[in-house]
Amino acid sequence: MNVLHETSGVIVRRVVDFSDTQVPEHAHDWPVLSIFVLAGYLNQTELGQRLIDGPSSVLYRTGSAHRNTALPVGFE
Repeated sequence: MNVLHETSGVIVRRVVDFSDTQVPEHAHDWPVLSIFVLAGYLNQTELGQRLIDGPSSVLYRTGSAHRNTALPVGFE
């Protein structure tokens, strides 16, 4: 993860997950707005499973557990 910008209360990071990367279930201690620009992933939350592909955005509320699996082409 590359930190592109950081200021009081906001951190902007660039994340690239390669083909079929699996991110285990986790939650954040703060709200997270993820903006996807290329490719996509399979997202699993308490609401079910969804295919997310770019361009798109997802807002995770504080403490919302989720896990992700990158598509064969990965995502950014």
